[in-house]
Amino acid sequence: MANEQFRVTNAGGMWLRTEPVVSPQTQKVLLPNGQVVTKLGDSANPDWWKITVTLNGVDQEGFSNKHLMAPVDGQSASPAAPSDLLAKALSAISHVAPQARNSYLEAIRNGGPLFEQHGITTGLRMAHFLAQAMAETGAFTVLRESMSYSVPRMLEIFGVHHHSAKITPAEAPNFAHNEHALAERVYGFGNPGKAEEGKAARIAIWAKSAGSISRTIPIYSRWPNMR
Repeated sequence: MANEQFRVTNAGGMWLRTEPVVSPQTQKVLLPNGQVVTKLGDSANPDWWKITVTLNGVDQEGFSNKHLMAPVDGQSASPAAPSDLLAKALSAISHVAPQARNSYLEAIRNGGPLFEQHGITTGLRMAHFLAQAMAETGAFTVLRESMSYSVPRMLEIFGVHHHSAKITPAEAPNFAHNEHALAERVYGFGNPGKAEEGKAARIAIWAKSAGSISRTIPIYSRWPNMR
């Protein structure tokens, strides 16, 4: 029904767009969680509504995903149902990663605008994203990557002929069980190739589960082989 009021219920906000198409070119403004909007009508895309919103005293019209909103009824709004893509992703995770931490699941459930912003909008791209995310987090059970290595194991994983860091036997003792120093040497400025690829940022990202999904998406979107 038109002219009904709804509240943005997605933790990451909701994009108001010029048309019901996910693209950087259609973005108008990112509406914050809790923002009240008015539905003007449906759109050609059944998952999107035409809405209007008043921001800083200015009325703006556009299109937004209806699954990121809930009715305003004078009480606290319930979380919106995830989009079909996110629902399928969460369903798949329940089968392949049954021990996934709730913080990761919530990050995915509330990550609609960021997934849209960075083009992770198809089943194939979501599958690539989740596969990498699960590999980095032990199927969404590990909150941070341990960089505590003994010298023999360090050389086996990060040594010459094994890794781009090419850690030598002479320097390895300096990094034994020194997580910060080893991470900087392997993924940071101690290994310029990896730093340029964004690996250092991605490893740091996963140290905090609540922000892991949102901060990984931009890095993922820059990888040509994942597009």
